[in-house]
Amino acid sequence: MIKILSEKISIKNCFSYNKFVNYTNKLSEHAKQQPGFISTNTYIKEPIEFEKLPVNIITISEWENIESWKDWYNSNIRKEIYNEFKDT
Repeated sequence: MIKILSEKISIKNCFSYNKFVNYTNKLSEHAKQQPGFISTNTYIKEPIEFEKLPVNIITISEWENIESWKDWYNSNIRKEIYNEFKDT
């Protein structure tokens, strides 16, 4: 088993809190369907002041092995989600 830590940082001038959370949720929703996925936890870095930028979201996911995570990382669906939200 491996754990992957990923940090998402909002872009100051393009920030929409709901869109940022939707991005994280959509990634997690699709990652859960991937072979080798075990679990995920999401955290918001303090201080939690959404009116101040940037906002940092940390996600720690567990995978059966590095190959499973690489398959997810290189998947078309992950790339599509990234492209949909890249302005956030």
